[in-house]
Amino acid sequence: PEAVGGWVKLAALIPWTRFEYIAYQQYCVLFEGFTFNDVTNLTLGSSWGSFLEDPNVGSNLAELKPLWVGFYATNKALKGLISPFSEEEPPLILFHSDYEQCRLTPPLFEIKKLWKALVLQNLQLAHRDDYPEDKMNRRLNEQRQAAFLAI
Repeated sequence: PEAVGGWVKLAALIPWTRFEYIAYQQYCVLFEGFTFNDVTNLTLGSSWGSFLEDPNVGSNLAELKPLWVGFYATNKALKGLISPFSEEEPPLILFHSDYEQCRLTPPLFEIKKLWKALVLQNLQLAHRDDYPEDKMNRRLNEQRQAAFLAI
């Protein structure tokens, strides 16, 4: 709580850019006793941005059991270009799956349907009616159509 309060006060002063979570990680290293670990031997570096988004072919990213991964990492895992993600502890969040240029493979559409059902269930439990199911269905169909047209 003191640490969170310190971060909240500091974060209010920062003009944010992309990858703002990196600033939070750096804050935790500087002020909260966290450390960075070099995982290059597992991830084999990265071509840009982050090895969680677009790992190099042959990467053993799965050994880290990442909380989130990008679309390109997921596709590489499904194609066997990097090690497969844990079935017991898979990534919780798939970033960039909403990009129209992303070509979601059929297994990812199935995962997205499960995610949609979970989100709708949680919205209902919270008595939220501001994001109706038909809007979610329309967006999912638009993405599916754009993905197949791009192939």
